[in-house]
Amino acid sequence: MSGVLSGIRVLDFTAHTAGPVATAAMADCGAEVIKVEPPVKGDDTRWLSPRLDGQALTYLANNRGKKSITVDFKDPEGIRILKELIKISDVIVENFRPGIMKRFGLDYQSVKELNPKMIYCSVSAYGQYGPDATRPGFDIVMQARSGAMALTGEENKTPMKIGIVVGDMVASKDAFGAIAAALYHRAVTGEGQQIDISMLESMTSMNLYIDHVMMGLHPSRKGRHHISLAPYGIFEGRNGQNAVIATFTDKHFAELCSEVLKKPELLTDGRFTTPELRIENYLVLVGYIEAWLREYDDVNDALKELEKRGLACSRILTPEEAVEDPQLNAHGGIVEIETMPSMKNVKTFKTRAHWAKYSATPAHSGRPPELGEHNQEVFSMIGMSREEIDALEKKWSTTG
Repeated sequence: MSGVLSGIRVLDFTAHTAGPVATAAMADCGAEVIKVEPPVKGDDTRWLSPRLDGQALTYLANNRGKKSITVDFKDPEGIRILKELIKISDVIVENFRPGIMKRFGLDYQSVKELNPKMIYCSVSAYGQYGPDATRPGFDIVMQARSGAMALTGEENKTPMKIGIVVGDMVASKDAFGAIAAALYHRAVTGEGQQIDISMLESMTSMNLYIDHVMMGLHPSRKGRHHISLAPYGIFEGRNGQNAVIATFTDKHFAELCSEVLKKPELLTDGRFTTPELRIENYLVLVGYIEAWLREYDDVNDALKELEKRGLACSRILTPEEAVEDPQLNAHGGIVEIETMPSMKNVKTFKTRAHWAKYSATPAHSGRPPELGEHNQEVFSMIGMSREEIDALEKKWSTTG
């Protein structure tokens, strides 16, 4: 069955996380993704820990379903090959610092002359222009600069980073969506274009409290509890058992007070009659809820009472528990993928699946490639003979 991006060829000049995850998602959807790697060492993430049967788990997950070619950018013949491949490709994704691709004559303006219909997506820390465009930046820096970190952690204590890699992952999804939109535009008009994805902007776009600031408000972190909703947060029960409880509407609050806490008088208490007052007096509500939670030896019994009333709640799952979540698995959130042929002891591994479910063109995650595995196949597309390819591979075998 064809994927939604079948027939699209992608030249993938990415490494680390944001770029590779975007192109892996395209491969899931049927695109032919050709990953361009340096000879000998390949993508830096091939050497990260943790490792599975000698291979970096990050590389395996982030480069599933791709083809790998090795090219020496310092060799004019390598650049010639890339330019020939550009002529027969649809999309380029690169995540070098701004200006690096131009050094090799592979910037958008140069590529546009070779292939006017090219969709050229650049993913970088700060975008392609602006005073900080060439500065280095990683996820933790984006969390700090986007205002997200200032809103994470306990009130009046040191801010904390979010526990997962957010900046790279949201930038990857933004890149995937933007490329799909640009491909639709090209299908309608025949016109290619450049896409500029900034990790900082991707991260900032998730921070709805930026809008509050522009209204003259001053949001601040509240640790386990929501900044602008109450009661909505993490509540402590017995023996270190915690529960997340989220009341979003007045109806939810009424159900919680009357049917769960058995305290209907809270609904007419002057401290809680409006959402704004509940936020102001949230710690009082926390006390009532945590007193109720401590009536239960097992927090799961308390959650059942909440669920009966249609209230949103959950235990806080460990990553190990999350992997086994029945709903996540029933909906296909975890997928099993083949490993590389060189991995003799492990034939498959499990990882996070493509996040969208397509009824007509379901996504499929293929295995990750060996370094340079597809040199013969891909270079032959531009008319190179096996002997020419063998000679180049030998020439580049000491590069890196």
